Amino acid sequence: MARRVQDPETEALNRKIGPRYRLFRKLNTTMSGKDFAKALGITPGAVSMIERGERGMKKALQPKAAQLLRCSLLVLTDPRDLPEEDLIFLNNAMLILDNKDKVDTFPMLKSHMESVASKIKSRL
Repeated sequence: MARRVQDPETEALNRKIGPRYRLFRKLNTTMSGKDFAKALGITPGAVSMIERGERGMKKALQPKAAQLLRCSLLVLTDPRDLPEEDLIFLNNAMLILDNKDKVDTFPMLKSHMESVASKIKSRL
């Protein structure tokens, strides 16, 4: 089977984003690649290629993938090339901020998160 040719920009984006699927699958779930594939309705080979950055995840599946991986869709699909520790921090921050009730009960956590977030933004 002939490999579908991607434009260089899409290929570069897939190389940045693809490994995030594996990162968050390993960090936040006990799912194997096969389990993840089954939950998404795609083949394990497709998941493997996505996680290696060889192809992209279909846009229609991205929200479900983020939900399964317990991660923010924004962090999962952010086009910037960010270090893993920044991705993990940003994901945790987004998940907490999505649940404002929890943030307001921990003002020191909120203050710390805002401080770290501003440092990350200044580096970008």
